[in-house]
Amino acid sequence: MRFKKQIKILVSAILAVALLITQFSASAATLSGLQKNLSDLQSKYKSLEVKQEQMKEQYERAVQDKENRLEYKNLLQEKINATIEQLDILVMRIEILDNDIETLEEQVEKKEKEIDANYETYKERVRAIYMAGETGLLEFVLSSSSISDFFDRMVIAKSISDHDNSIIEGLKGDKQELEDTKKRIEDNRRDLSSTKAELEAKQDELDRLYEENNAVIKELEKNESYYLSEQKKKAAEMKELNADIEKAYKEIEKKRQEIANQNNDPTGGGKTSSGSSGSGSSGSGSASTKVISGKVYSSGLMWPTPTLSTITSGFRTKSRPNHNGVDISGRGAYGSAIIATMGGTVYKVGDHGSKSYGKFVMIDHGTINGKSYVTLYAHCSAIYVSKGQTVKQGQKIAAVGSTGNSTGPHLHFEVRVNGNYTNPLNYFK
Repeated sequence: MRFKKQIKILVSAILAVALLITQFSASAATLSGLQKNLSDLQSKYKSLEVKQEQMKEQYERAVQDKENRLEYKNLLQEKINATIEQLDILVMRIEILDNDIETLEEQVEKKEKEIDANYETYKERVRAIYMAGETGLLEFVLSSSSISDFFDRMVIAKSISDHDNSIIEGLKGDKQELEDTKKRIEDNRRDLSSTKAELEAKQDELDRLYEENNAVIKELEKNESYYLSEQKKKAAEMKELNADIEKAYKEIEKKRQEIANQNNDPTGGGKTSSGSSGSGSSGSGSASTKVISGKVYSSGLMWPTPTLSTITSGFRTKSRPNHNGVDISGRGAYGSAIIATMGGTVYKVGDHGSKSYGKFVMIDHGTINGKSYVTLYAHCSAIYVSKGQTVKQGQKIAAVGSTGNSTGPHLHFEVRVNGNYTNPLNYFK
């Protein structure tokens, strides 16, 4: 009987161990699946983040290109306006020259008529002298009463002839001057007409460039709208993925706690080795006054994450010039303690999360050496303090998470001095 009882106890123990191994294996398999799911979600998020950044760059490039094209459009419009003004002035000058040419043509025609009339008069006088024969000019000269009278008559005869020639030559000179003036005006008009043709060709080219530029602007505006729309879509997808990632982290943490409880209590009673409930307090959101001791640097600050020290993103780096703090992470980051780097008053609590920071805490540390200090702790999974609460240096104020715009569990930590962002790492040397 005693031997049979021992056999039964041994069999029971073996079965219990087998059951525990089965449960542990199943839990481990489930945990592995959860971790793979998390890894897949993070990969998708990073892929979306890259695409989002590409869309942002393309959008900014389209905006800049459009601004450049709008400046070019304004420049073209100024040139078109200037060309139109030049054409208007040329048209007015050509009209004036046309009027001058018309007036000169009338004057030339009048001179030609005067020359013709005087020439006809001259011819009539010569014809009359010829027809008169001895009674003509020759008789007038030869019938002189004396040598003095003869010369006087010769002078008179010559004066009459010179006068006729002078009138004709003068009229010819006036006509030539008018024709020369007319030619200069016509040459000037021809030059202006040539310039006008060049300006008209220039205006046609400017109009063509203006229309082409407008077409490019419309295309850029379409691209701008598309890239902006894609950014919004990617942001919405990232928000959903981030919620899934947060959920996955909580499931993994829960599963780890279950495995830990099973290890402590093979019967599955849910008790820890100390006998307390194994529900866990990380991320519970309950108030905490626990103060964690640690190194206080010469700046007077303590490192905000006692168990984490890896900097995953620095302050205003080349790739992230608008990153106003540092990101701290490491192995087992989710749920890790976040402490107040200095004592102070909780200035603000974003317990419902924000688009960028997620759940966050801001602490006002007052004025130190004439400068006001405020620290910020973002992307928390849980917050253990409330607005207006006084906290001590090293007091646990929150737990590391991945809320807000985050690709994984980490603490985004900021130090603001007199309202200005400063590099947090400068305080931990």
